[in-house]
Amino acid sequence: MTRTARWIGSAGALAMILATSPAYASGTTAGTTITNTATVNFQVGGVSQTAVSGSDSFTVDRKVNLTVAEVGSTTTSVSPGQASAVTTFLVTNTSNAALDFSLAATQLSGGTAAHGGTDNFDATNVRMFADSNSGRVSV
Repeated sequence: MTRTARWIGSAGALAMILATSPAYASGTTAGTTITNTATVNFQVGGVSQTAVSGSDSFTVDRKVNLTVAEVGSTTTSVSPGQASAVTTFLVTNTSNAALDFSLAATQLSGGTAAHGGTDNFDATNVRMFADSNSGRVSV
């Protein structure tokens, strides 16, 4: 392989590496078009060559990222026959777009519950409320 061929091969390899580097569009709103451009300047045998450039565009996709966490660090305790016991969860959307979620209450089927408790009953008449301003909006 000649020296010139090695330099051209090295420049081509560098261009491929630059072209395959991740774009890191973290925090960018879904639907945004991003254009990446790379330029390679190189020499062959000490002689500068014409710069090679390339660009590509893509549209940022929607990233779904949702957290549902119980507020507080203890299990909600109730007494036998108690009605209207309340537990609170914080729902956080850290996606790159506004999203609507449909949440549903589910019963643990036996076993160890959160916070080390034991689940040995199912709640009845479960109701959910969305509360963004302490107004208890039924959902």
